[in-house]
Amino acid sequence: MVVYRNTSYKWLFELIKKKSIIPKSFISFSKFEDSGGQDNFGGTRITFDKKLLEKQGLIEVFYERHFFETYPEICLYVTGYRDVDHYYQENDYEDEEDFLFNGREDETTLDWDTYLEDYATEGEFVIKKLKFVPGIIKFVEFTEDKPVDTKLLDKAKIPYDNSINEFFTFNEFEKIGGAEAGKLDLVHDDIDAIIEYAVNKCKEYGRDIFEEVPDFKKNLLIAKSKFELGKTKRYDMPVIPTGFVKEFQRRLSQGHIDLNKPFHQNTDPSNPFPEGLTGQEAKEFLKRGLLDGEEDDDKIKVKPFKEKAINLKPIQQQVYVDKSIDKIARDGAQGCRRFLVNKQLITSSDGFIIDGHHRLLTSLIVDPTIKLQGIEIDMDIEVLKKLALAYGDAIGNKRNL
Repeated sequence: MVVYRNTSYKWLFELIKKKSIIPKSFISFSKFEDSGGQDNFGGTRITFDKKLLEKQGLIEVFYERHFFETYPEICLYVTGYRDVDHYYQENDYEDEEDFLFNGREDETTLDWDTYLEDYATEGEFVIKKLKFVPGIIKFVEFTEDKPVDTKLLDKAKIPYDNSINEFFTFNEFEKIGGAEAGKLDLVHDDIDAIIEYAVNKCKEYGRDIFEEVPDFKKNLLIAKSKFELGKTKRYDMPVIPTGFVKEFQRRLSQGHIDLNKPFHQNTDPSNPFPEGLTGQEAKEFLKRGLLDGEEDDDKIKVKPFKEKAINLKPIQQQVYVDKSIDKIARDGAQGCRRFLVNKQLITSSDGFIIDGHHRLLTSLIVDPTIKLQGIEIDMDIEVLKKLALAYGDAIGNKRNL
């Protein structure tokens, strides 16, 4: 098992040279390779051995009230608030009780538990002190700021990648690639072949698919019946990774995208959501709504939601069930459940999913009654799909293959 840290090569070299790093608060890691989302933490991705970090006191962050009450220092480090009352005080309430009594009509302040859930997408781990020991670094990838001299890595026998990935031209966003296609198409491949794949894949991890999911075949058929209704092709689906959802939400609610009259001089009213924008055109598209002479005309209502997986509606038909099966085999049904309930989906006002179809598929297989969370955007699906496609292109995300 591994965890990742995106940082600068200077931080890495300091760790190797000094043999340890003791920060003022904590050092962060993530279970996800693209940890950090839109934040620019540096162009060096380090893969760490999780077991060796655990021997040094690695703590997994659970985005729950009880966890942060137990670890107030981690609460401050992760959320920016000491505790629940500090959070409400910073949002102009005396405490939680004041919010619950007087904040019913407040559409801008999330309750504390929902606020914590928004951080769950980070998959974060923290440690108070990091000691460099042999084998703790499994791999180093220089994605942007490659050092001139890598002899220190050679001496420490740390494998690394010399290549540098292409980055989005804005400093705000790292280019994220579209997802690779899978092997087994849920809608078009034979159900018995899918079941056979699941049985064999689970055996590789010492699991039994029917112990993990007793209603596996029944749930497969439920998922198939829902995805058969999807019409959008995989390539035409928007790509807005989990780490970018909060930024997408912020831009829509603050009116960054030019949606309504009066339009910016460079917005084509007949095609306000042009696809494939890059460079300066893309950068301008992401803020035209703030520059059209009207402050509030482009603000879109965005609100958090929780809903059972069975009640959500996919628009994509082509989904690869082997990806879901692989995750169940690797993490178990309970591990999947913990992962899924902390992920963010994006839906339209009429209940269609615009992003998160494979997460929905995994949920339907594990338990169709799992309550998923995300943001609901006050647009019908046809308009939202066009907007999200243009937005995904503009922030530099590659389409799905």
